[in-house]
Amino acid sequence: MILCNTVGTRNRELDYLKKLRAHKVDGLILGNHELNYEEYMKISFPIVALDINLGKNIPVVTSDHKKGGLLAANKFIENGCKKIVQIKGMGKQNTYTKLRHDELEKHLKANNVECITIYHNSADISFATNEHKKIINEIFSEHGDLDGFFAVDVIAAKALKHALENGIAVPKDLKIISYDGTMINDLIFPKLTCIKQFPEDIAYNLVEALEGMILQRDDYNKFTKCKVQLIDGDTTL
Repeated sequence: MILCNTVGTRNRELDYLKKLRAHKVDGLILGNHELNYEEYMKISFPIVALDINLGKNIPVVTSDHKKGGLLAANKFIENGCKKIVQIKGMGKQNTYTKLRHDELEKHLKANNVECITIYHNSADISFATNEHKKIINEIFSEHGDLDGFFAVDVIAAKALKHALENGIAVPKDLKIISYDGTMINDLIFPKLTCIKQFPEDIAYNLVEALEGMILQRDDYNKFTKCKVQLIDGDTTL
């Protein structure tokens, strides 16, 4: 197995594709989505994509992100929230992960809850840099009356830290729901309420689909939607 970490860098992704072609790999599981679709259409070996549709001949494995957004929205509504801020990445491609943000906003607004979407190109693990403090401060400064916050685990953890350091009571005055349910949630207190994905299921289905393509079977799934689940923590009521 060759593991290629692009850290969301388009040029590095293209370089890796060239190297993988040179190594004549049997197949590729793609978890990064910065290049144009056309670059993947040039590849002759089997590809399975995570969270993005690259074409009718490329299998997709994703989580039920639409349900994830709905679960989060319902939790905020049950908690009596009136103004939610969510952080959404600015990735170029239209990935399935964006369905959670769309569904959250749609359902909240249908229930007369304000939903403000903040777009930022660091809305992933790179958000763990020193830049986070400035961005979080700006959000709470501009939207001081927010009572709900929704983002991936690492950003939600930063928002929780800001709240605790600034005397904002969680969950009394601010409800926080994270997305992913990674090990970060086991390392902080209060524990985040989260929408959990199940990486074991995702990984299994990615490998099953890729193996099916390599062996030229007809029974592998062209599209697989894995479950998500709301896990109650200490950042909601």
